[in-house]
Amino acid sequence: MHRHAWSLVLLCLLSACSWWGTGAADCEKLEGRERDLCLSELARDEKKAMYCDDVEDEEQREKCFQEVAVVSCTPSLCEELKTFLTPSNCLEAVVQAGCATEHTAAPNEQVKRTAEQALAALRGDPSDPCSTLRGDEQDHCYQQRAIAEENPALCEEVKGERFAHLESNPPRDKCYVGLALSECDDTPCDEIRGGDLSFTIDGCRELVKRICAVDPQ
Repeated sequence: MHRHAWSLVLLCLLSACSWWGTGAADCEKLEGRERDLCLSELARDEKKAMYCDDVEDEEQREKCFQEVAVVSCTPSLCEELKTFLTPSNCLEAVVQAGCATEHTAAPNEQVKRTAEQALAALRGDPSDPCSTLRGDEQDHCYQQRAIAEENPALCEEVKGERFAHLESNPPRDKCYVGLALSECDDTPCDEIRGGDLSFTIDGCRELVKRICAVDPQ
């Protein structure tokens, strides 16, 4: 009997199987991928996303957050996915899982509605093709629409996230410059805020004057 038990233990060690009762301290004894997988399993088993924060590999860390989001019925954790996985897929997984846990039916429905609402918001406004894009791609979309539709209000949708460390928004100001040049009218130049790496109102007006070869209005 004892020999059989030790055989099972040896088999488990050789196959790197999971141990019931593994804690964070046990995971810290491991290195690299083994440590990350250990922490991810611990996070999933205990339904605690705090262990995911310590996962070093970025892709595995996002997988960890998604798994915990599903098993713990916590749609808000999907917001942690930014590079390898998408919040929309994570939210869909939460909705499909139905949170089939010990919770009662009412909380399940509430969590499902929360996930569905977050998913709808993430998918954006179907009437606004730029709303589903992110980063520079979204900024370029709004810049192009502002010029094509001659709508300066769309320039205000340009976020310039890549320049968040500055107290300026060059892509937004560039949108107003492009609009002014496309219309040969310096009125949009007045909306420029300027700042580091950005345009100035006077510089915009000078561009209109030089490129359009007319006196600014």
